[in-house]
Amino acid sequence: MEAYEALTENLIKEYGDRKKSGRLSIVVDTTNNEIYPVPQDAEHIDFMRIYFPGRDYKPLVPFHIDMENGQIVELTHGQTGLELKLGVTHPHSAINSARTLVSEFLRKGNRVLKSK
Repeated sequence: MEAYEALTENLIKEYGDRKKSGRLSIVVDTTNNEIYPVPQDAEHIDFMRIYFPGRDYKPLVPFHIDMENGQIVELTHGQTGLELKLGVTHPHSAINSARTLVSEFLRKGNRVLKSK
């Protein structure tokens, strides 16, 4: 699995529309400062077990990037099977680091969260 530095059109085309239209799901590895897209047909739990075997999941923060008409309308984290089914809790430091990395990921892709 390849890590990505920016949210690109190709990334959206290949991994977007996961579980709902306009959604891109990613995992932010706050230990290595890397971002990985979750395939459309994969559950977070399965993705984590395959690509991060034996790792502590606490520094691996899942995010959903929801888009409408090419604009980012919502960013959410910690609402996956990883947290809900496995009970993984992410330390505040990992969440804060993940937010910073996602902001940079969006900025490098020339995208920002749409103001409400």
